[in-house]
Amino acid sequence: MGIRREIPRSDEGRDLALTAGKNRKDTVAPADMAITPATILRLDTIQPNFKAKMLARGVALSAQSGSTSGVDLAKAASKMFTSHFIQVFNLGVTRSVYPKADRAYYQLDVNSEAVPSMGTEQEILLWGERIKPGDLARVAAGGAAMSNPTQLEVNTKVLDFKTKNTDQSNKKTAYDHAQENVEALHEEADKVIKKVWDEVETFYNEETPASKRRKSREWGVVYVSDIKLTFNFVLKDSVSNNPIAAVQCLLTETNNSVLTDALGKATMESNISDSATFSFRHADYVTQDIVVDLTSGEVVFEVPVALLHI
Repeated sequence: MGIRREIPRSDEGRDLALTAGKNRKDTVAPADMAITPATILRLDTIQPNFKAKMLARGVALSAQSGSTSGVDLAKAASKMFTSHFIQVFNLGVTRSVYPKADRAYYQLDVNSEAVPSMGTEQEILLWGERIKPGDLARVAAGGAAMSNPTQLEVNTKVLDFKTKNTDQSNKKTAYDHAQENVEALHEEADKVIKKVWDEVETFYNEETPASKRRKSREWGVVYVSDIKLTFNFVLKDSVSNNPIAAVQCLLTETNNSVLTDALGKATMESNISDSATFSFRHADYVTQDIVVDLTSGEVVFEVPVALLHI
């Protein structure tokens, strides 16, 4: 069985590797320090910086996501009120309340009763923003005021959509910048992780292979094999014994995760070697971590877990 280490390529994996390395460096006895002073300096510099940039990106993503529902509602309202205004005005033209030529005040085709396309955000704002100035100009010229909806009601919805849409756009830009700040650290993070792992494995190179891997894993080194393992999870309430759905089953060494189904079951495949640390997380339950020994030669592991309700 071939066993090799696997440098992380995801941001979560980088964060895990850097954090594990720094935590071990911060707690190990001087005689057991496996990395050089130069590498310690680089690790102490990149790890908190990378974690801070990851946090900032998460905050920016949360802000962007949180504004989406409000924008969608405002968009729908703006489209509806603008469309209804045009439809009602056209009905007024049919009843001879308004001359068809007055459609021109809203930049509509004077010979058409069709409601213009509003399939995009730009089209919704384009037509919505034409209602107020068009109606004010029409009434100033002696036209009868529109109602149900009024231009004021339409304009209120259009401005609300425009404000919320601009705010979300700014939040998208902030998230993009936060993502770029994380990406800017990729090269140094990858170099430091490799440097730490190289020095750690050199430090333990007189140990047996299994002992070397065990001690290196304490520094965050991740090992995988060419054998695929299967983990079957069953998550239940520790008191009622009822299955728990939507539990995140996270393999911390690789940051892979799956969610349990309605029966509290989930399956994960991985090439992780020697041991696997799983974290089971649910908003309504106490998080539980379990270490599974993989040295038995088995390829399928049954992992029953009972979680305590908060």
